[in-house]
Amino acid sequence: MRLRVDAARVPALARGMARKSKKQLDLGWDLLRAELTRLPVPLPKLKSLALTTGKEGPNKGARHFPLEFFAPLRYQNPDASITMAAAKGSSSNIIVELQSGEQHTLDVTGAPSTEILRRVLETGGMPAHDVLATMDELTPAVEAIDGDDLEVIGDDVADEAPKVEAQATAT
Repeated sequence: MRLRVDAARVPALARGMARKSKKQLDLGWDLLRAELTRLPVPLPKLKSLALTTGKEGPNKGARHFPLEFFAPLRYQNPDASITMAAAKGSSSNIIVELQSGEQHTLDVTGAPSTEILRRVLETGGMPAHDVLATMDELTPAVEAIDGDDLEVIGDDVADEAPKVEAQATAT
């Protein structure tokens, strides 16, 4: 007795036909990873970082610090505990705890977020030349502009201050 194989039941690959290619869906992980590693902030000595920011006063840098730098810090330091808390008052501080058990409290009231990052990197044990490289990556150097290359557009710019002539009237 001979079994007949029905072509409809045998997969196309087994019959020697080409397989349809599946479309690859790009979720954008490479772009996300590139953004998280753009700023090198690995701190192997860091155990925990706790930011406490005041809701009042000159704490703009402390409030912006987590928005700008917590994601790269968390991604590049997965073993570290990085937290933030808002408190009443006008003072902000960061408690940096190292793997050795040392605890450093940094007063960051009124400091800009880039200065806070620099202080955290220095306290976290990053070498000085790496701190400078990270800060250069963060704020690229402005090239010096040669005075001869400047062009004046329009007549709005005056070389001298306008002179006011006072006329004396004889009485």
